[in-house]
Amino acid sequence: MQEKTLTINDSKRTVALPALAMRGIVMLPGAVMHFDVGRLKSIEALNAAVGNDKVIFLVAQKDLSVDDPREDDLYQVGVAVKIKQLLKTQENTVRVLVEGLYRAKVVRFTSFDQYIQCEIKRLPFRGTRKSIAEVEAVMRTIKSIFDEYAEIVPKISDELVASIMTENQPEKFFETIVQNIMLRFEDKQRLLEKTDLYARLVLLAEILEKETNILSIEREIYEQVKENMDKNQRDYYLREQLRVISDELGESENVQEEAEEYAGAIENIQNISADSKEKLLKECERLFKMPPNSHEASVIRNYLDLAVSLPWDEATVDRLDLKQIKKQLDAEHYGLEKVKERILESLAVRK
Repeated sequence: MQEKTLTINDSKRTVALPALAMRGIVMLPGAVMHFDVGRLKSIEALNAAVGNDKVIFLVAQKDLSVDDPREDDLYQVGVAVKIKQLLKTQENTVRVLVEGLYRAKVVRFTSFDQYIQCEIKRLPFRGTRKSIAEVEAVMRTIKSIFDEYAEIVPKISDELVASIMTENQPEKFFETIVQNIMLRFEDKQRLLEKTDLYARLVLLAEILEKETNILSIEREIYEQVKENMDKNQRDYYLREQLRVISDELGESENVQEEAEEYAGAIENIQNISADSKEKLLKECERLFKMPPNSHEASVIRNYLDLAVSLPWDEATVDRLDLKQIKKQLDAEHYGLEKVKERILESLAVRK
């Protein structure tokens, strides 16, 4: 393979470099990172960079599913890095260790054929016109949020927390946090594209606050799910114990299975009110915990048998013709005038 010479255009201050399209990874200046490369074009770009100063441009792609990214699929701001080590791990995979050199912006992409090539222009970070007090205020805010974040994420070491809490130099403070927390690559890209120091710190505070809230909710959900699972596993274990004990005692009646059958029948009733359903299921729980031959268990069985046999899901059409009803009552029942009058009053109200 014929290597292309990497050139520096002094008039425009641009650098021609091979480029790697990164999936879900955003590099930052000063950071050291290793990752695997598997795409053929990416491996060719690494070979070209090794032949010329071992410098390559890393730029994130917007859509991770795109296998052969073009210009519109890539961000414009990335990082030029120095290749520190290459290691072939599998037949078509190379593990790379790189160190971030400087932030740069793509001036133009020059080729996508054999590998991605581009011309980049250095894009240095700059300070801020904000006062020292304003920068200090946003740093204190970030430290407060990071303290909450560290309590939620157990993998963060006490040494890292201490170093961040005592760091007073804004640039190093920013880099230490971003390089040691898990962020979405879109958020890291937004941080990379911010040039002003104060703006970067404010954006970091917003992203860290959002991530802390999400992690807090995630932990609550996990604990709730774990608690429910533990309870279900404990209930299942106890039920199995009760079944084994019943078999060992030679008790032919298995109250636990009966209770579960009743509960299943109640769950299948469609037109039952929530209060009635809750009451019947509580009776099933009581039956589940009782000895099979107890008198109270027999009473609950009879109660549940009656409840399940009721026509919950059947309905008839009422015919509220009061004259016809009065005629039928008089024909079939002699006397009982007050009773018949009360029946007619009740039906009249329903009508």
